Amino acid sequence: MKYILFTYDALVELTSGRFYQVSEFDSGKMLLDLMVSGNISGWSNDRLLANVNEKGIIVCTEVIDRRRGLIFDMDLFNGFEQCPVDKRMMMLQRILKYAIKYFDKQQTSKCELEIQNSNLTIVFPYPFAANKKVDKVFVDRNSFKQDRKGKDFLTVYGFGTDEGKKFSATNARKAVEDLEKITVEKNEGNKDNVNSFLKITELEPFDLPIDSHIDFDHWLIYLTNPQKSFITKEIVGPERLEGAAGTGKTISMILRCVFILKQKIALNQPFHIIFITHSLATKERIIEVFKHVWKDFEYYQEIEDNRDSNSICVTTLQEWCGDHIGAFTIRSEQFLDKDAADSKFWQRMYVAQAFDKVYSETQASLRILCSPEFNKFLSETNKEVIYELFQQEIAVLIKGRAGQNLVKYKALNRPTYAIPLKNDADKDFAFAVYKEYRQSLIIKNRYDNDDIVLSALKNLDTPIWDRLRSTDGYDCCFIDETHLFNINELTIFQYLNKESTANHIVYAIDKSQAVGDWGIDENLITSAFGIGSEVENSYNVMFRNSPEIVDLAFCILSHGASLFTNFDNPLDHFEYGFTNEQEKKCSFPQYYLYNSDELMLNGLFSLLNEHCREHSIKKSSVLIAFTTENLLHDAKKISNERHIPFECLTSRCDINTVNKAALNNKYVYAGIDYVGGLEFESVFIVGVDKGRVPPEGEENLESNHILSYAWHNRMYVAITRAKYSVTLLGNNVTGESPLLDLAKIYELINVTVIE
Repeated sequence: MKYILFTYDALVELTSGRFYQVSEFDSGKMLLDLMVSGNISGWSNDRLLANVNEKGIIVCTEVIDRRRGLIFDMDLFNGFEQCPVDKRMMMLQRILKYAIKYFDKQQTSKCELEIQNSNLTIVFPYPFAANKKVDKVFVDRNSFKQDRKGKDFLTVYGFGTDEGKKFSATNARKAVEDLEKITVEKNEGNKDNVNSFLKITELEPFDLPIDSHIDFDHWLIYLTNPQKSFITKEIVGPERLEGAAGTGKTISMILRCVFILKQKIALNQPFHIIFITHSLATKERIIEVFKHVWKDFEYYQEIEDNRDSNSICVTTLQEWCGDHIGAFTIRSEQFLDKDAADSKFWQRMYVAQAFDKVYSETQASLRILCSPEFNKFLSETNKEVIYELFQQEIAVLIKGRAGQNLVKYKALNRPTYAIPLKNDADKDFAFAVYKEYRQSLIIKNRYDNDDIVLSALKNLDTPIWDRLRSTDGYDCCFIDETHLFNINELTIFQYLNKESTANHIVYAIDKSQAVGDWGIDENLITSAFGIGSEVENSYNVMFRNSPEIVDLAFCILSHGASLFTNFDNPLDHFEYGFTNEQEKKCSFPQYYLYNSDELMLNGLFSLLNEHCREHSIKKSSVLIAFTTENLLHDAKKISNERHIPFECLTSRCDINTVNKAALNNKYVYAGIDYVGGLEFESVFIVGVDKGRVPPEGEENLESNHILSYAWHNRMYVAITRAKYSVTLLGNNVTGESPLLDLAKIYELINVTVIE
């Protein structure tokens, strides 16, 4: 095979059709098989025709355009042999989409470099590869145009790092000659026919957020092969569903539950599922999605103790544990907060008060009794960091592992990234903070989330629950966003199912989002669950975010992965799921630096007005995330003074506030920790600068290590809320955030200083 030629009309189909973007769809696999091996035995498509001759293959549609096309010279181009298997489709689509931009005279992106005074274009096939000695794709732009009487063809002729590769037009000329000879069954179309064809292509829904009003059968049409495989198989043991933000983990979990229950109902087999979420806001959203997906959901929804022979219980872990703490029954009013996520916020407030009191009372003796490392930590670390680490210390180590016993606590092995407690006096201080915190809860008559979970855990690890599990337990436990639970909470899950199905645990995880503990990994999780090795299901297709946003998120995670031994990058192997029509809506990431916070906030509101007008989007399609409470407070004050409409998220995945903003066309404001689980067309992140992201402190402190870890997570989560556009704002006086160092080197973000 000397060549593969795609006519312009075929390029339109291949770049606009959702199912050609990734190899995990049958159509995408079919296309990739053609490119890699020339195999068309499995070619099956109503719109695309594959014409084979002795020299090559011509792919076109019934409205064939003989004037323009893209040619792969298979004698010169060895990219599919040299490219990593999991990057082949990414490379192919980048080439195809460049061709469309060239023919339609659109602006090129950072991964496409048209060399001036030359017919050469370089396409970078992998993320953030520009200006580095990496593999490149070499494309000839119409260098033998004079031979073709006004026709316009691109030729892909090289792959690798050598920019001196020579182009030969021999196979390209042959391809153009063969194109003239082929016939199609229907009349060849003109420009109007092509436009009609384009309109048909655009009928496919490109944007499918989790709360799309699509039922189960229609969702199945738009799933990748790995997603279908995960959703439609029996539960036979523990399973992990892993993937980056925006890969479809939550909707897959929901569809899996519906598939199983519908199957069991049809077979008249009793089956009970529990679906655990982290917060009340997430629970409400998931229930709404269940209602969209399955019209019979409410009939089978388990409410309190009322459940049919087949049922599904959607609940938060704190809710379930509150109902299973045995004789020590407490009222929900005694919870630190009814929502586990908010409970952890109030927990930190009480920990802060306890720490400040103990520190002020013992400051004189600390320098004498405590270790130099601990004294340095206390004197040089940002107070917010201290509060966060003491909160983890109390919840996971003092309460969870030591059972509130000082002797056991002193004997524990220390986590890798935690407070540097080196001697007994250091640990005595930490335990004193815990006792003061506990006394505060006693005075308020409140119980935190860990109190509830650990009390329930003790009640479940008893002979009574062992007997009750056969009737009150579940046949399968689904856990969404497992990365948000701490080790205390994770340990509960092994007790929820019936003993005969104890290992039927299916959990979704994105370990790079685990900001609340010391590096959640699969070994810790499977140990907490009490299960052996589980079946791993990995999702590698990014459907939510534009390629530019994925590249930026990938770069930030790669920077984190180079710093932390336990940092996981879920974007190591991925494919872009955006069509050409979606990419037209995308903007390149921007980073604006101002000479004061006041100027930064004023600049924010100017940028918002300009952005909504330029892109013709509603205010409610824009999320503005603030990196500090002070910036959020100041922005609210300015907005109220200027009558700028906004709603502010009150918890993570606060879909009610998002819906309220959409109803009244208001901007959505949020603290950066509240943005998870949501998606918007555009995201602005305010306060991204040195000293705030991450908060500045003494270098090489263990506390700073975990803080930097957490801020890599936070920025990744915030950036991946955006579909089409990300804009960062910072203070130029303190300087650019170090988390963006790699992004600047690889030119993945435009940096502008506003004087």
